[in-house]
Amino acid sequence: MKLIYLSAPFSTGPDSTIRRQADIDRATAWLTKHTDVYIFSPITYEKPIKDINGVAEKDVEWAFWKPRDGEMVSRCDELWVLCLHNWENSRGVTYEVGEAKRLGKPVHYIQVTFVTETCSECDGSGESGPGWAGQAPCAFCTDGQRGTGKVIYTLDNTLEIA
Repeated sequence: MKLIYLSAPFSTGPDSTIRRQADIDRATAWLTKHTDVYIFSPITYEKPIKDINGVAEKDVEWAFWKPRDGEMVSRCDELWVLCLHNWENSRGVTYEVGEAKRLGKPVHYIQVTFVTETCSECDGSGESGPGWAGQAPCAFCTDGQRGTGKVIYTLDNTLEIA
């Protein structure tokens, strides 16, 4: 069984690290269940360790995790990048992809599509209140769209895996 290192952006936002953690954990669980490979996700693996030891400032944290992440990249057969928003600006993803390429390991990219639907509360306007136009933003959605909870993962733009 192949061992896959799942590289993913954690702190490059604009969403919160809590949301990022949940998105990465969900992808890790789904990929582990629905593919014939073993997925190692450093973000998923490291969370309980960070919770127990306390979260340090980002630069200290990165200095601590960087050599460990590099070691795990060297032990994995392939590196898959979970392309969450702004993944290209993640120093962790950049480092991990660079290490995999330096070691001659295949690098694959997983596009992530969060399935949405028109909000039934504001009928897609993104606004709420009497008469809606010019009113407050809808409390139930973002720009008239609500998440369905479904996600589609597409590996290398060719193989849909969810």
